[in-house]
Amino acid sequence: MIYWNGCSFVRGMEVNNHSKRFAWRVSNHYDTPMINSAKVGGGNDRIWRVVINEVPIFYNPKLVILVWSGINRMEYLNWFPKKKTARWKSANWTTFKWHQRTLDIHTDSTVVKHPEDTPDTWKGLQMYMTHVRNLKYCLIYSLHYMYTTNVYLKALGIPTLNYIMSNTQINKTLWTLDQRFEESANIIWQANQLGSEEWLKRLPWLKEEGFYDMCKREGAPFGPKDHPLKEGHELMANRIIGDIEKNGFHKALI
Repeated sequence: MIYWNGCSFVRGMEVNNHSKRFAWRVSNHYDTPMINSAKVGGGNDRIWRVVINEVPIFYNPKLVILVWSGINRMEYLNWFPKKKTARWKSANWTTFKWHQRTLDIHTDSTVVKHPEDTPDTWKGLQMYMTHVRNLKYCLIYSLHYMYTTNVYLKALGIPTLNYIMSNTQINKTLWTLDQRFEESANIIWQANQLGSEEWLKRLPWLKEEGFYDMCKREGAPFGPKDHPLKEGHELMANRIIGDIEKNGFHKALI
């Protein structure tokens, strides 16, 4: 079994034929079952949470393939006491604008308002995601999600392949890791912070071309919602199959 996780790019949004989506193409190539736990709009916090929650208790795969999402996404948990139910939701952007030099998130960026959310819930998310949760924070936590997920899967002895949806946000923010960091309580002190060079050693796939960027470079067609169509998915499937063969992971799938 191959276990997949990511966002809409892994779900294959805008590719109507499941067999033409790269997760299905790869799994069918090896004639192996698959679980696709990706979610449209899912962020890196969700990938981290769901993988650790599902593997190996609910699914025990021979290979895990992750396509990490944009660093600016997050999820939250609604609690319905009367129903004794908790419901995870993605705090997606309807519009997201950011200054690529200062990394400031423009205040006219807006977060989706789910029908079940109260005005206070939506306002809280909107203020937090535009005024508090800056892109430096998003980057650092995304890197930790990636690293700890891979440490966890390695401890389980499960082979893992990692990719990124797009390079843009990471490439534009990675330099901030080499700045001075401080921490504060009633006093302020300098905080230890891993720099960009160390993170690139730990997460070497950050230096590889993202799925979105590869499709743009190759001139693959995109749908109205800016997702690669079947031609892009064929490119990605061939890339993943090549990596599976190169790393010898195909032996576990036979």
